[in-house]
Amino acid sequence: MRLIDPETANFDTIYARFRWAIPDRLNIASQVCERHQSDPNRIAIYYENSDGETAIYSFGQLKTLSDQFANALKGLGVARGDRVAIVLSQRIETVIAHLAIYKLGAVALPLAILFGREALEYRLRDSASKLAITDRSKYETVRAMLTELPALQMVIGCNTGEASGEFWNLLKRSSSKLKIVDTGADLGNEIKASVRERLSAHEYPREIEFIDELPMTTTGKVRRMDLRQREVDKTSSKN
Repeated sequence: MRLIDPETANFDTIYARFRWAIPDRLNIASQVCERHQSDPNRIAIYYENSDGETAIYSFGQLKTLSDQFANALKGLGVARGDRVAIVLSQRIETVIAHLAIYKLGAVALPLAILFGREALEYRLRDSASKLAITDRSKYETVRAMLTELPALQMVIGCNTGEASGEFWNLLKRSSSKLKIVDTGADLGNEIKASVRERLSAHEYPREIEFIDELPMTTTGKVRRMDLRQREVDKTSSKN
């Protein structure tokens, strides 16, 4: 019978002693995809959609598909630091899109498929997303924002019937040869610098603030009211 040391079994002690072994340079796509290529036939995903259709994807297939989609995004102008919105449910395109975006050193912005128009528009505008990937349920909603959001350049649809901007058409036309962008393990400072640089030329937002925790409301309205009041107070004090 193995005895458990009470000291090592104590949660606070375990927590205090634990350390992540994180290298200085790390791309998450390499960790979840590339490092498994010694056995490319190893099963990565068992997939079943709401209609009961099933599929199996190996790590080798995920690498090829994500490399192709990364090249497709690259051809559309997506570069390091660009934000790409993913308005999709849990489906294979979601996985491929995330991996492809990481491989380019871009920033994936996952958005809930249940968001209404106002919630989507606010997040797409606030993040200055360059592209959005969505399915038939939100395709027309997001596409209508192209004329309203200066940064948003294209909407990629999944199974929407739009040949020119359809996910799989773009993917299949692209090369599977890709060199993953070298990124630091902690992208926080890099992302902050990129956001400040890209938004500095715009009148709004006049103030850029990074927070450690998400707003307490799903829409962030409380946080927006606080920032607006702060702007009003600054203007009043100057007058």
